Amino acid sequence: MTGVIRLPVAPRPFRDELISSWMSRVATRFGLEVPDLTAYLAGQGATLPAMRQIDDTTPAPELLKVWARGCRIDPARLERLSLETRYRNRSRNWVSARTRGGISVCLACFDADVAAGRDGYIRASWKRVERVVCPVHKEILRDRCLECGAHLRASFRLRTGLLRVFCAKCECLLTGRGGARADQADPGFAKDILAFQN
Repeated sequence: MTGVIRLPVAPRPFRDELISSWMSRVATRFGLEVPDLTAYLAGQGATLPAMRQIDDTTPAPELLKVWARGCRIDPARLERLSLETRYRNRSRNWVSARTRGGISVCLACFDADVAAGRDGYIRASWKRVERVVCPVHKEILRDRCLECGAHLRASFRLRTGLLRVFCAKCECLLTGRGGARADQADPGFAKDILAFQN
């Protein structure tokens, strides 16, 4: 039996971050993929939690325990990142089921993260089925890469000391430059959509 394995340091989750986003940020900081870091944190000879895909809605409790212990964080804090805990009064059907783990994102939010001097990250509210427009930037959420056109799956890369968000397929940097502003297409569109989705 091995001793408890703990990382020397790990980024803390943002309050509105998806748990899969946080795990990916931590793993990227150590140059690993999430399953590899999970195996390391579980230790040799330990039974690994199921890792086919991280369930942002209801993550496996044993997975949260492994990560909480390894990252020196309260397990309850990680549980609060689950969509089921965030939105207790909603059924599972409200969570967007994107193609192969894809997600819709606000590219301007990623630019705002960099401007604020923090890592880019995936917001939990982007998984809500009714979320079409970013309430902060009034931009249509993107579900396809602007470069390759594939369903958007995010990956993280370290650039100038900050984790930036890239397209997992073509590896282009996801940024707000050239983003489709909803209010440019139709001045009333963003206002109407924002009223509907809140």
